[in-house]
Amino acid sequence: MSITPAPWTIKVLKTKYPDLFTYTVLGVNTTPDASYSGAAFTVASELDSLDDARLIAAAPDLLFACDLALQDYMADNSFVDRDTMMSTLRAAIAMASGYIRKAKGG
Repeated sequence: MSITPAPWTIKVLKTKYPDLFTYTVLGVNTTPDASYSGAAFTVASELDSLDDARLIAAAPDLLFACDLALQDYMADNSFVDRDTMMSTLRAAIAMASGYIRKAKGG
């Protein structure tokens, strides 16, 4: 499986109504092609909920944290640095829950 690596960010877009916004989740192009490398591209667009946008933007971090925990479990709980695993899991969950506002506009 290949996904766009983190970080994914949130862009807040205004609508024609002053108190209504939509949200777009952006990733960064990491292809070797120099003309596109580093350019932002849309992962998800026109989301009506900031909470949904935060969850989508946290997806790469959540995947990484879950993979780390699964590796630990599969290795009979012999993870070398359990503190790193736990802090990674907590940070990913917090980001997805909106407690860490790494995303622009979040």
